[in-house]
Amino acid sequence: MTTAVEERTNTVERYLPEGTELLMQADLAVLPPSVNHTYSSNWRGSYYKKTEVKNWQEAVACIFANKYGNPLPYDGVVGFYIIIKTRTRRNMDIDNRIKSVQDCLSMGRVIKNDSQIWDLRVIRILDKSLKEDCAEVMLFTIPESGPGVYIHNGDGPAWIQ
Repeated sequence: MTTAVEERTNTVERYLPEGTELLMQADLAVLPPSVNHTYSSNWRGSYYKKTEVKNWQEAVACIFANKYGNPLPYDGVVGFYIIIKTRTRRNMDIDNRIKSVQDCLSMGRVIKNDSQIWDLRVIRILDKSLKEDCAEVMLFTIPESGPGVYIHNGDGPAWIQ
């Protein structure tokens, strides 16, 4: 039986690209809200972000800020992985859960802007032993070496000039 710390270490080793540095990793006890349930409209037809989504984002932004532990946001190119862990195979569009959690990175002053994310992945894992659906996130540096393009091929990520 593996401990929670060993499981987290295994997750990082399994998904973190070689040559990158982990900036932050966090476990989220509740799945990120779907974009389909993020906004509502009032009687005038104006759209607004729902209170429960704002509260979720504020809480997650605090978690991210505490996990990051640096008062200044990182200003380089980053990769961001979201691992969604569910107990069942119920229908779920995992891409609808990206934006809410991504916004928390700048809200928590981990990065300046989500335009810094050059490598974004969302993975769904079925784990029937879970008590509740949850998520894990990892933010890591992408080494830049001058003008070029970041690619990810069969050999792993690389900065090509």
